[in-house]
Amino acid sequence: MSNYEENLQAVVVEKSRISSDFCTLKLQLEGEPHVFTPGSHTSMQTPFGWRNYSLANLCDGNIWQLGIKAERHGRGASSWIVDVLEEGETINCKVPENTFPLNDANNYLLIAGGIGITAVLPMARALDQTKKSYQFIYCLRDRESAAFVKEVESLQGDVIIHADEGEEEDFFDFWPLVETPDDRLIYCCGPKILMEDLEDMTGHWPAHQVNFEDFKPVEVIKSDDTSFVVELKDGRLFDVGPTETILQVLRSNGLETRSSCESGTCGSCRTRYLDGEIDHRDLVLTENEKHQDLMICVSRANGVVVLDV
Repeated sequence: MSNYEENLQAVVVEKSRISSDFCTLKLQLEGEPHVFTPGSHTSMQTPFGWRNYSLANLCDGNIWQLGIKAERHGRGASSWIVDVLEEGETINCKVPENTFPLNDANNYLLIAGGIGITAVLPMARALDQTKKSYQFIYCLRDRESAAFVKEVESLQGDVIIHADEGEEEDFFDFWPLVETPDDRLIYCCGPKILMEDLEDMTGHWPAHQVNFEDFKPVEVIKSDDTSFVVELKDGRLFDVGPTETILQVLRSNGLETRSSCESGTCGSCRTRYLDGEIDHRDLVLTENEKHQDLMICVSRANGVVVLDV
């Protein structure tokens, strides 16, 4: 899939400020609806580039719901959405993608921490519709500043909302829930410390049963990296130096590029290639997908790579 598809446009029809650092958005997509499934995300264009955000609702015509946390020490996109973006404004978005799909099972353990609720909540809503059994753990600092608390309280599964007030000794203890592997599928999205703890606790589970919306960085540039060449469909050639990425080189030469994490974890910059020996460094693509796609924010090549761009 190329990252140069036509932009969609959506109007901010509702914005609710939950706290100084959190807001929820309701977007109304212009034009034809686009079907998406639980776990999907869209990319939104901001003055600081394209950024990925989970869709917090089930597919409902042209309406998208999102929850945004301002990362005050980030690159500015989330803070701009929380502080500056206003109701009535139109924003460019991309067709939803899903790198965190809800697979079929008889029973589930769903875990959300903080703003990770946006990725996991629609899974629970879908399970309510199909009458599947699940337990839902929502870990937060406090109820007053958390998003979608009422929506979680209305779920039909076994729901626990755990507020720890930011005290580490009061963090939720997941071990009794995962000590004995069974047939459940586990889905988790939240802060790094929560996901790392759960990953450690579930090391004895079959890998395919434990799923994370994971944003751990990968090693983008290595000390022994060498130069290579990117060729476009129109024949243009660009050199990529040892300390550069394909994404950076394309941008510097005036090509529109879509990206978000720029660390090989989100899938936004996924691009089709036609030929080349690729050094894949992302955490998204399957082995089969690597035969035709690469992530231009981290992947490198030996010699020449021809992009379908």
